Amino acid sequence: MTLREYAKLMNDTALQGSLSNEEYNRLYKPLLDGIQSMIPPMLFRYRSCNELSLQALWDDKIWLSKGNVMNDDYDALLYFDKAKITAHVLQAINEFSRFTSGKVSWEELPQVVQRFFPREVLCQMRESVAHITAKDMETYLRHFEAFSQNAIKAYSPKISVLTQNTLKFACFSDTITSANMWGHYASSSTGFSIGYNFRGFPCVDSVGEGNSELPTRCELFPIIYQSRRYDATPYAEWLLICSLVNDYFKTFSSQGNILDAAKILPCPDMLAPIKIMIHKSTEWKSEHEWRLMGTFATPALLSEEHTFVKKKASAIYLGRNISPIYARLLLDIAREKRIPVYKTLVNANSRNYHLKPRCVFSPDGAEKVWPLTTN
Repeated sequence: MTLREYAKLMNDTALQGSLSNEEYNRLYKPLLDGIQSMIPPMLFRYRSCNELSLQALWDDKIWLSKGNVMNDDYDALLYFDKAKITAHVLQAINEFSRFTSGKVSWEELPQVVQRFFPREVLCQMRESVAHITAKDMETYLRHFEAFSQNAIKAYSPKISVLTQNTLKFACFSDTITSANMWGHYASSSTGFSIGYNFRGFPCVDSVGEGNSELPTRCELFPIIYQSRRYDATPYAEWLLICSLVNDYFKTFSSQGNILDAAKILPCPDMLAPIKIMIHKSTEWKSEHEWRLMGTFATPALLSEEHTFVKKKASAIYLGRNISPIYARLLLDIAREKRIPVYKTLVNANSRNYHLKPRCVFSPDGAEKVWPLTTN
């Protein structure tokens, strides 16, 4: 599968929350199979030389972080059209008056109303106003309209940053020869890069918080670069309506009903958080990025700022300006774990700008002579 084919399939695939597990897996499988066919022999994670990065390498851990700590202000930031959502909600409120008066059945309501308010929700709302007068009904609807508009205004900023503040992922590149990547992400080539083989990597792997390890779902995705942000309006609309309906019943329901709208209002696309995470501006295209995303079923893991995935490195690459002491430390780790080590050097005999890796240690052969110079 090509990157263009992958982008089209990803954007065209919508997995609704009402799908059975069998149907969900059937629709998702072509996308996962396509991604597996695209995974290069190795993906690279650029690191600065510090205690945390060395410890993670030693412990076979890949740490996942939230989008709000990344160097791109738009990373995993949700975009939606607030004006469109407001218009849809007001339309739904007007249609609700016809439903409560018995002029139309739920099946006859426009799709926009059915999408926002499931049958159970509307029926409960109708019951709560069944005995009021037409005048009181008009007042009730105006209250609901004002409540909805205020709720959208209040929720919108929180919805905008929801994915950026909750999604956790680790970033990789499919290139090891880029001077740009070494300069930006490995402290001007004084750091190192870790190569990982993700081919055949299972969706379910081990992650942990602190010293514990818990199973969760981890998936690898190539980044889709485009000039405009991914439009997540349907997903944001769902999030807003769930919050609106829940808060409405807490505030206005005379029966004091407690409702979890998310359980009865199906998500329009459960891939939406992934799509938000993997879309980036074309300005970042030269990074050839892939992302490992974790999905966390427990509140403890979800609330953690950083969470790890267990994965052993396949190779270590030393920056051409790395200090001798860090080079020795990384070589010691490599010997212990039987991981090959390369040093990246400027290719003086080539007209292109690609650095050239040179093997300095092979666990299956004779150890090469370590060059102490940085040339």
